[in-house]
Amino acid sequence: MSHKRNVSLCMIVKNEEKFIEKCLTSVQDIVNEIIVVDTGSTDKTVEIAKKFGAKIYFFEWNDNFSDARNFSIGKATGKWILLMDADEVFEKSGREAFMDYIQNSKAHGCHFTIINYIGNGKSGRYTLHNALRLLRNNGLYRFQGRIQEQVCRKDGGVIAAGLFDLKDIRLYHYGYMDEAVKDKRKRNFPIFLKELEDDPDNPFIQFHLGNEYMAASDYKNAVLFYDKAYVNMDKTQAYALHLVYRRAMAYYNLKKYAQSVNAIAEALAIYPKCTDLELLRGTVYSEWGRYTLAIDSFNRCIQMGDPPPTMKFVEDSSLIRPLLSLGDLYVRLCDYEKALKYYTQAIVQDRSFYQTLYSIGHVLNLMYEEKQTAVAKLTAFFSDLDTPNLIVLTDILIREKLYAYGVVYWDSIAEQSEYEQDKDFLRAKLYFYMQEYEKAFDLFEPLANAQVTGSVLQNIRGESIEYLYILSLILENKRTEECICLAENCCDELTARTFRQLWNIYQDNGEIVFKENEDWNAVLNEVTTIFDRVIRVQEFELFEKLLYVLNDINSPMVLTALAGVYFVNGYDALAANQVVRSVKELNYLDAAGLDILLRTNRK
Repeated sequence: MSHKRNVSLCMIVKNEEKFIEKCLTSVQDIVNEIIVVDTGSTDKTVEIAKKFGAKIYFFEWNDNFSDARNFSIGKATGKWILLMDADEVFEKSGREAFMDYIQNSKAHGCHFTIINYIGNGKSGRYTLHNALRLLRNNGLYRFQGRIQEQVCRKDGGVIAAGLFDLKDIRLYHYGYMDEAVKDKRKRNFPIFLKELEDDPDNPFIQFHLGNEYMAASDYKNAVLFYDKAYVNMDKTQAYALHLVYRRAMAYYNLKKYAQSVNAIAEALAIYPKCTDLELLRGTVYSEWGRYTLAIDSFNRCIQMGDPPPTMKFVEDSSLIRPLLSLGDLYVRLCDYEKALKYYTQAIVQDRSFYQTLYSIGHVLNLMYEEKQTAVAKLTAFFSDLDTPNLIVLTDILIREKLYAYGVVYWDSIAEQSEYEQDKDFLRAKLYFYMQEYEKAFDLFEPLANAQVTGSVLQNIRGESIEYLYILSLILENKRTEECICLAENCCDELTARTFRQLWNIYQDNGEIVFKENEDWNAVLNEVTTIFDRVIRVQEFELFEKLLYVLNDINSPMVLTALAGVYFVNGYDALAANQVVRSVKELNYLDAAGLDILLRTNRK
């Protein structure tokens, strides 16, 4: 950086060895002082920080984040204080804007955009919010509140309007990933409850308690606290929009669609420019089976345009997402021409979002019985057939079970000297689905044991471990325990537990390794992915054995999820039967099940 730096990075940490190196690497060239306040680490957090020249201070933890935060900023000597958590990474593209800002701004602080990755890391899902991350070190401010600390004036005065900016400088936050967030919940719950005991009617505290329950997938308690907070909500406060959005989302997750739609309508009356709320309404209507209303909502998103920066929860709520949602909806309605129309509009708007090409490949495969035509039309969506595009195209063809065409395009890739891991991964998948299991195992094994870098395709290592595990069951090669250990070391805990439970089922071992408070939706996603791969290669005996794991999954969605596996693999009658069973035995029918009944009846 050519600019003069005068920034102190201030961090509060405890047992962050998994994240802190990436965090400090991302900012070491834009700060000239690193202050790390450790509250009791027992891992290598402090040791790693010292490698970056950090000034280390120790603070006896007292269940009060503001006390620790104020201690940390009290050590800063720079004109500006950069406030980050150890599980955040500063986006490279924002560094120049950041340096320009600290040189020229007259403000007292700035909110940045935080991209919160959620789930188990495989989906790439994330949410957005804005948070204070830059504070002028002028001695006027301190933080208050045991948790979710808020900035305030030291003299108790009111902070004048316009002193704090909002800039689209981005930090990536990994602390809301499934496994990381569990430790945070254990830490946060007692602090929030203590805060609530001191101030039982405080809507800000009730809101954050709702967030903790939401993160734990306890939507019933989340709604309870969101409703309490909503009654006493101060609309002028920044948290209010987040409250109304998450309240509607919690009702949606409970499948209380009418309450969710009502909550959204109330929220839009307060925040009429929040396109993200309209997008959520379209999603609720879609899941509710109110397809005409869903179409209206998604079209309204496009008409509304981008929301103000302070009202963004997701990316592209005004164009790409509603277009893709309309495409998905018309696939459900078997109107493939309209689905293709909206997918095409989406890819034209953002050609870098190549996942759209998978949707286009799927709808073309549904539209054309002559598969050569489908492949030719899909190929036309690629501006050129360089190696990265050929890799994506081949992967789409494999997903659509067009293996012969996949082999042809893979042969073209094989002649190139780059992207070796992508090529091996695609070849391994082709071997797997063409039932050349030994060859598939030999290719997946090194991919499962290696760090994957510079690849076109995502999650090559994780998927290779999954395929390797399935192959160990098919081949009965006594490598299953080894595959489970690999998952325990390289994947998230839920994946490893799912592998272990399926292995217990396979061996007629009655032990149950799932936890009572398991994220059952995530378990079902993992299980049905494995089911899909097993049934696609027609290993029906293995499939029948593994089916018994559904008895150990505490979710009303088990039968409709199984129906989905049958349906995508062409077993329409079996799919419809499972949906009917779900209604009769579990009193459960979701949009996916309804969609299966409608589409099987049309056939």
